[in-house]
Amino acid sequence: MVTQRRGWTFSVLLFASAPSHALCPIGTTYIHVGNDASCDFGDIQSAINAVSCHNTTILVSSEGGTLSYTGQHLEINGTSVVIEGTANSCAGGGGGTNLVGKVTPDTAPPAPAVVLHGDGSDSVVYIHGNSTVTLESLQLTGGGGTYGGGVHFAGTGALYISDTTINFNNAQYGGGIQFAGSATLTLESGTIIDENTAAVNGGGIEIQDGAHLLALAPYTFIGYNTAGGNGGGISVFEGAIADIGSPGYNGGPVIQFNTAAYGGGIGINGDQTDAQAQTIVRVFTTDPDNPVQVSDNTATHTGGAVYMKPFLEGFPTNAAGAVAFCAYEFRIEDNIAQEGTAIYGDLDSSVGNGSMGSALGLNSSDTCNSPASFGAVACGPGTTCNTLANNVAEDSSDNPKPGSTILLQDGGYMSLDRFAMRGNTGAHAIRAIDPQGSAISNCLVVDNTLTAERIRVDDDGNGGSLGIDSCTFANNSVGAGHVIYSAHDLSLANTIIDELGVPTLDYAGNAAKLDVHYVLSNDDSTLPLGGTAVIQGEPTFGDAAHGDYHLQATSLGVDYAPAAGGSDLDGLPRDVDLIQVANYLGPRDLGAYERPSAFDGCGAGDTLFCNGFEP
Repeated sequence: MVTQRRGWTFSVLLFASAPSHALCPIGTTYIHVGNDASCDFGDIQSAINAVSCHNTTILVSSEGGTLSYTGQHLEINGTSVVIEGTANSCAGGGGGTNLVGKVTPDTAPPAPAVVLHGDGSDSVVYIHGNSTVTLESLQLTGGGGTYGGGVHFAGTGALYISDTTINFNNAQYGGGIQFAGSATLTLESGTIIDENTAAVNGGGIEIQDGAHLLALAPYTFIGYNTAGGNGGGISVFEGAIADIGSPGYNGGPVIQFNTAAYGGGIGINGDQTDAQAQTIVRVFTTDPDNPVQVSDNTATHTGGAVYMKPFLEGFPTNAAGAVAFCAYEFRIEDNIAQEGTAIYGDLDSSVGNGSMGSALGLNSSDTCNSPASFGAVACGPGTTCNTLANNVAEDSSDNPKPGSTILLQDGGYMSLDRFAMRGNTGAHAIRAIDPQGSAISNCLVVDNTLTAERIRVDDDGNGGSLGIDSCTFANNSVGAGHVIYSAHDLSLANTIIDELGVPTLDYAGNAAKLDVHYVLSNDDSTLPLGGTAVIQGEPTFGDAAHGDYHLQATSLGVDYAPAAGGSDLDGLPRDVDLIQVANYLGPRDLGAYERPSAFDGCGAGDTLFCNGFEP
């Protein structure tokens, strides 16, 4: 499936490589490396050079934990091989596990069996040519050089990493891993990429040139990495794609405690050579009880969790590298930046080719392709999910800054559905400049400390529009401004605004392009006359003091608007008609949540006493 919007085409590509070798035996061939007489080789490079069949596993022995390997700069060129660390001696024989297609375990994986120390001046492992390589039960540390201090992959094929730690490596690009080419990098269970440093981009991992990163397995952690430029945890460049669905290590964030100038957690940069290439990152949940998390990351400039930067070149080439970030069933929390504390979408411009913005989707079906084929699932009942929470706008000296939780620069596109913003600190919850045909729906913006509007849409001369539908704004601390400011076409529908003492709307756009209907607000003086079913009043929430903003059955806003279908913030069906509530204009509730029937599950939604009690 391919989705197009204003010249962008977002698609997900898959790569496969399976080099064939004639006259190879059926089953796995084992080569043993160690320091006793029963070993085939005393060094790993000699064993790699001896590989002639694709079904070969090199078992590297630590001799019971007493042996490590120093000064390593291993080269794999056009070879398919498994390199597996083991505590067994060579005399113990035995076999390894080829992890291609391996089912990941439900229990915590073992620590790496063998340590490979780099020489500080080059990658610990360098892979090129057409190679399919598995690294298992290894620690790669002490590497250096320009590309990939731990691993540098430059070719075609695939790399699988399992039960392996890559740490304390340094490089210009990709402190832990630098991965380039039409190939797939798969992080299996037990992969830890931590405490690596990139002078430029990709403190933990840098992928580029059409590569595809898969981080789906449990017990995966990318943390405590640092980049001087872009992407403290992961940097995704030039037509690369990253699919991140891991529930993390023991249910913690999969991307955590990383630092960069731009994109503390993830940096995304457009392709500078291919006008048809899109650079895409998707994060999504694969374990309903442990949502995917990108948390506790820091950008010293912009994009605490995520930074996007498209590329647009003018005459004569007119290259355009689109970028997109999409999150499904997610948590983005406790990140820090001066601007775009959670997500920052930058723009690029050129002479003769105008400007181009970034694309952002939250639970959106029209920004990126669905990640369902990678096992994406909805969060389970009672699980904290779809949150952008406790992100903070401040500089590296902890001084407060007037940044937004989400900022989308000129000409960007956003489709944001089913999300809650709580406890964030800065100027705005969401700010966009000339957003192109954008929409925000089923949102909860509550209990934030903001110094300006919750939603602000600015005009930079390139047109734009925004629709806000089925949202709840309440109990935000605001120093100035209105709840919403827009200098562009605006639609506001099916929404609750409960912000005492704060005017609802400051509209600076074309009056003919303002559409407000089915709105409950404690201030209707700034809303247009003639809007359909716009009333002044206050809702009755379940328990706002403890964060529950579901409507009580007797609240204003219940069974208020015409049916329109879809799901609410909880993922439950809209348009539930409560028999005990007289409809105003229809069965749809206003705000982020639809109140479910008291009779749900008994087979007759509006049948009195079907659950044995009266509501």
